Amino acid sequence: MVQGWEQSAAIKKNMSRNEQKSQEYTMKPEEQPTMTEEKQVQGTESDQQPEQNSNPTEEKAAETTKEETAETATETPEVKDESPAEVVAEQSTEEPKSTETTDTVEEEKAEQPTPVEATTDEESEAAADEESTEKEGDEEESFEDLLAKYDSFREYRPGEIVSGTVVSITEKDVLVDIGARVEAVFSASELNATENNEEVQLKDGDKINVMIVRFSPVSNSIPVSFERARVSQVWDEIEAHVNEERTIKGKVIEKVKGGFIVDIGVRAFLPTSLATMKPQKDYSGLIGEVYDFNIVKLQRRRGNVILSRKELLQKEYDESRKALLEVLKEGAVVKGKVKSLTDYGAFIDLGGMDGLLHVTDMSWGRVAHPKDVLNVGDEIEAKVLRLDMEKEKISLSIKHMLPDPWLSAFEKYSPGTKISGKVLNIATYGAFVELEAGVEGLIHVSEMSWTKVIRNASQMLKKGDLVEAIVLDVDPENRKISLSLRQTKENPWETLGQRFPGGSRVKGKVRNITEFGAFVEIEEGIDGLVHVSDFAWGVKNANPSDYVKKGEEVEVYILSVDSENQKVSLSIKKLTPDPWVEFLNDFKEGQIVKAPVVRVTDFGVFLKLTDFVDGLIHQGDLNIERNAKPADVFKEGDDVQAMISRISRKDKKVYLSIRRMIVEEERRAIREYTNNQDGGGAKMGDFMKDLM
Repeated sequence: MVQGWEQSAAIKKNMSRNEQKSQEYTMKPEEQPTMTEEKQVQGTESDQQPEQNSNPTEEKAAETTKEETAETATETPEVKDESPAEVVAEQSTEEPKSTETTDTVEEEKAEQPTPVEATTDEESEAAADEESTEKEGDEEESFEDLLAKYDSFREYRPGEIVSGTVVSITEKDVLVDIGARVEAVFSASELNATENNEEVQLKDGDKINVMIVRFSPVSNSIPVSFERARVSQVWDEIEAHVNEERTIKGKVIEKVKGGFIVDIGVRAFLPTSLATMKPQKDYSGLIGEVYDFNIVKLQRRRGNVILSRKELLQKEYDESRKALLEVLKEGAVVKGKVKSLTDYGAFIDLGGMDGLLHVTDMSWGRVAHPKDVLNVGDEIEAKVLRLDMEKEKISLSIKHMLPDPWLSAFEKYSPGTKISGKVLNIATYGAFVELEAGVEGLIHVSEMSWTKVIRNASQMLKKGDLVEAIVLDVDPENRKISLSLRQTKENPWETLGQRFPGGSRVKGKVRNITEFGAFVEIEEGIDGLVHVSDFAWGVKNANPSDYVKKGEEVEVYILSVDSENQKVSLSIKKLTPDPWVEFLNDFKEGQIVKAPVVRVTDFGVFLKLTDFVDGLIHQGDLNIERNAKPADVFKEGDDVQAMISRISRKDKKVYLSIRRMIVEEERRAIREYTNNQDGGGAKMGDFMKDLM
């Protein structure tokens, strides 16, 4: 029996040494079982009280183990796999224990850690006796068996954080080897249960930390939490930041009532009043950004963390302002960030002070709105134009960092130069074309076409068109350049007179009808005018609509072409012979004519000599009484005989006279009488009597 006790003690010593060599069972000092400091042997069956465990869970487990050992010690061994306690109980009834054996056990127990389960010396001796009896004649147990036996004495406290290796990952669970008899397990849902809902990527073999949730020596697994361990470590780091008065980085993830939620590993609260140095109208720019924060309040037990940026921003502002004032002066080039945009310009944060970049100082070219060239957050360089330190006003300019393009405009765009540009703006009177950034030219409506009458520039061009033009004039002092679109093509008016000489006939389409005439297109883009006096012979103020219709094709007679003033005179009546010429051929001055009265006026009477020529008898030539009126003697339709007294070829007018006709008749009669008078001739009185 003594030999069995010695073998049992040796086995336990070997197991203790193997336990210390095992890398899988590296335990913290506070987790190791307490050693028995001093035991006094007072006989072979003296009772010893177990050491009290400060952990209530361990104490309860020890009491439970003690009760189970006592119960098994009284049972009769009928099962093949007898427990050590049963063997010890059976042996204790057969023979008494010796003092020598007891002393040996006590020495061995002093060399190894006291297990968590508290047992009496008698029970320990019984268990050792049982083991020695069972092992007699068998081979010594393997290291794995010894390790498994030792593991039954290892306990994990809830809340304890241990390290482990990922063994397996399934859709529901993650298994972790923490060096225990069984694997630890936690739900796979914890991998995407972080504060920002970002999924944690793990794979087999990864080293992680987990927190013990529950522990039972007889359980098939150990419930642990990956997320609790992560959060606990984060809280430790946060406390370290507070204790060491260090800032912490965090990402603003959402806006809530009164402030923002910031992810610093856990959800922290950032009050609106501490988010910026000065109140703002719009805080949306903070969302999604990462900043440094001061921790102003920490309550780990309640899970409360309150952050602040205000002090950090104020410190940064003061440092930047101090550095800025050292270099700030008119003409200096400074760097800044676009803070906000307005209709009239942009406010630039120079780091300690804000400057205004007016829309007219953003570019030498045309800028419709600041947002066309800048965005909030852009980093730019600008030149200080004006500085008023008393009012803290700074005027900035980007365009003055480049040379003024108008200084070399005359050299680049001398008159006659052909240029290409983009239409920037359309006005009623013309189109503005950008030659280069800051240099624009105007194409007036009068310079858009040789042949068309342009009343609005939009008839020819639209914004964004690329055009070619000829430079007409350059005025660098007033920053003006005159351009011509039509001069890029040949002027059709210069050769129009050659193509359409006066007196030629041509067909064209009636483009428009007005009160003073009709416009007929004789060539694409070139119209001629048929005046109201040129529609018919003898009609001085004709109604054009009585002779032509809009859109119809007519034949016209070219009267003249004025290339300089770009005018073409046309005639329709000239297509037929001139009745005036025919009249001149048939009628002469002094000729006696008889014609009907066509019109009676106060100053005379008009006779219709031909279909196109009328003659006028003035009142003094009517041979009527002095106080009589023409209308008292003559009526329309009356045939009147008169003499053609004068023909005005220039004015195309014919003057008639009854009085002169009578005088001429008298003179002719006298001449005839004188020429035909014989020797006994008649008396003059008789001749005059016949005339009367």
